[in-house]
Order: sequence, then C-alpha cells, then structure tokens
Amino acid sequence: PKKKQVYPRRFNEGLDYRTEMDGFEATKFIIHKLKPSKKPVIVAMTAFALEGDKDKCIEAGMDDYISKPFMIEEIVESIRKWAPAKNYNKPNSEKMNSPKSSPLKYINSKSINRLKEMTSGGDTSFFIQVLQMFINQGDELLIEITDALRTGDITKLSSLAHKLKGSALNLGASAIAETCRLIELQGRELNTIGMEELVKNLSRDFSLTKAELNNIISSNEDTIR
Repeated sequence: PKKKQVYPRRFNEGLDYRTEMDGFEATKFIIHKLKPSKKPVIVAMTAFALEGDKDKCIEAGMDDYISKPFMIEEIVESIRKWAPAKNYNKPNSEKMNSPKSSPLKYINSKSINRLKEMTSGGDTSFFIQVLQMFINQGDELLIEITDALRTGDITKLSSLAHKLKGSALNLGASAIAETCRLIELQGRELNTIGMEELVKNLSRDFSLTKAELNNIISSNEDTIR
C-alpha cells in the first residue's frame, strides 16, 4: 500500500503537520519516527470538541489545544506562550511603515510589526493567514452585529462587540476596538440610544481597516513569490 506522506510547515519554533494522518497519528509520527533533535511545539486545532479531547491530545504528545471556532487572540496567545522571546523581539527588516509603504492610519504599526515578528520567523505565510483570519472573522461578526441590532438583541450585540474588540486589539486596530468598547458598554446597560450610529461607525472603521490589512497582505505576498 502507498505510504502516507507528511508535509511539514513551519509554525514558529514548532511544526504544524498537514497530513493524511489524523492529529494523533501525526504527533506520534513526529515524536517517535522522525525523532527531531529538538521536539517541536505541537498545538492541536480541532472542531467539534468533546469532553476529554484536550486530555487525549496531551497524552498523545501535543503541547496545547485550541478548539474551533477560535478567535485570533487565542492563536496569538498560543504563540506568545510557546514561541521563544527571541522570535518576536528581534529587529524586523521589513517594517510596515517603511519608506516604500503607505502610512497606516487605522492600524498601529508597532502592534502589527510585533505580530509579524511573532508569527513569521523565516516565513510570512502564517502572518498572512492570521491577518486574513481577522478579516474573515470580522466580516462574519459584523453581519451578526447588524442582525442583532435589527432584531433588538442588545445583549448579543454587546457580546459580539466584545469578541471583535479582543481580536482588533491584538492587531492594533484601535478604531475598531474603541467603537466595539462603546457598543459593549452601552449593550451591557441595555442602552440603545445612538447604537445604530455606533454600528454604522464600526462598519466604516472595519472597512477602512480591512483595506489597510489587504494592502499589508498584498505587500507580504509579493515578498514570498
């Protein structure tokens, strides 16, 4: 029978294996068959999590566990937890506000540079994936926020704004984060005065922020082609 192939992809100091094996088989293969000189950090990312799944992952030799659906802050926190500090404290030769790039108005350049340093190493593909993940999640959350406003579910609206705020802060998207903070606070008090205007502002801020993120994605894609 044809052997199953393993395709390694760099994940900071660890390796994420996308394989024909399941996660448990791949982890055992990495540890016992490949026998790397330094054990990579292996983080499970799984949907439809059941009780006891995390324990099974740890027992299989994985280091951590993230259950879908997940937010960007969970990914960033995992990187902070497992990646050596040298990975994201070293100088980055391609800062976002370099003379060749447009100044960022809706994203904090220090935050986005730090995120790039944390996630890239020698490969910016994961950094691009994190930015795209924020865009996709933001699009979905905005749809849900707009729907919650339409149906008058202010409690849900507040909760959704809280989620988007956390992701925005990790990317340094301060305009989004601040508008989400205001929506969240008003929602907690069930105060609907001016809420429609706040949601409109959030949609505008997200659109402008997304445009900057897409520019960053495009410029980084050019460097890996």
